[in-house]
Amino acid sequence: MTSTFLRRTSNIYHAQKRNAGEAGIELTDSLEQLRELIQQALGEPCPHCGETLKPSNVSVDHGNPTSRNGAHALGNLLVIGVLSLVDVGSCRIVRLAIRRQHAAYNSLVPHG
Repeated sequence: MTSTFLRRTSNIYHAQKRNAGEAGIELTDSLEQLRELIQQALGEPCPHCGETLKPSNVSVDHGNPTSRNGAHALGNLLVIGVLSLVDVGSCRIVRLAIRRQHAAYNSLVPHG
């Protein structure tokens, strides 16, 4: 893992944690879990803009917005390119990508 990846994922995680705290919710996912989710998406095209995801341009957004009762959890995060944050809500393909990423994440989480 590069220093860019470590710094960027740390910033993303702490912003998610802060936003959850402001909503009165304790974030239960760890930084390591977020890094694993993002690591899986690196090298793939952004589901919104098609740009190849790299440590320098990666970000996350909630698939189901928290303002619409979406969860503050990894299962509700979509890994996207940073430029896609501007217009992510208007893209239908994002919803399909969310399902794919949720399936990939759920396959990593022990069920039992």
